[in-house]
Amino acid sequence: MTSTLTSLDPATGETVGTVPVTPVEEISALIERSHVAARAWADTPLEERRDALLPFGEALAAESERIGTILTREMGKPLAQ
Repeated sequence: MTSTLTSLDPATGETVGTVPVTPVEEISALIERSHVAARAWADTPLEERRDALLPFGEALAAESERIGTILTREMGKPLAQ
């Protein structure tokens, strides 16, 4: 069973969302996998890395307003109308 963490707007106490929590016993394996991936990424040519990251940048840009709203709510700050 995956546990979750509830993110609250500190100004209102309302739930902003939930995120999964990684079990402690899985963290060492995840760190090791990240080291292996980082070595492989470092050996990847620049153009290939660029091409791999471009879709993520485009998706982030497309969702920037929604992401900004979520982050602002998590900090309890007012949103400009």
